[in-house]
Amino acid sequence: TLNTVSSTAQFQLSFNGGTTPVLPTNVPPSGRFFNASNEQQLITNTNGNTNGTFQIRFSPTGLPQNNSQLSAVIQSTAPANAGDPSAPVGGSVQEALENLKLADGVTPAIGKGNVLVSGPDGGPYVVTFTGSFANRDIPTGALTVTVNPGSPVQGPPPAYSVTTTTNGGISGNPTGSLE
Repeated sequence: TLNTVSSTAQFQLSFNGGTTPVLPTNVPPSGRFFNASNEQQLITNTNGNTNGTFQIRFSPTGLPQNNSQLSAVIQSTAPANAGDPSAPVGGSVQEALENLKLADGVTPAIGKGNVLVSGPDGGPYVVTFTGSFANRDIPTGALTVTVNPGSPVQGPPPAYSVTTTTNGGISGNPTGSLE
């Protein structure tokens, strides 16, 4: 129940037998009720070797049967996004992710505007899910990396790991207070 206390812009809430103190209508948000976060995952070249390329696969459910096709081939020294003037057309990690298709070869797995990638050339790459993936928890294992080794004469291939740095989703505190 919401009760206006007077004409001085104050109110009181009653719920389950309890009542709040008189509160002003301009209570600043504290963030204690709900918090929304975009998922962030980190793609890291764990051994620093650059002899080879890699491809990324995405599964929106984290289950192999829902995997996308493999991305275009990405250089191990590729820029994070196309905003980098040194990025070859279609050669950034962000573009590779945006252009991924589901197994049918037609349906976008991620799509343009639904992912942002930042980081230095060669990584580590911070992958932030936005747009239709905003405020959603992306399952562990949703992004996987396949390495394509280069010439053995030039040394060992890169090795990649994918870790979640920020879980996406909406979390809340059902017992939060305005005080």
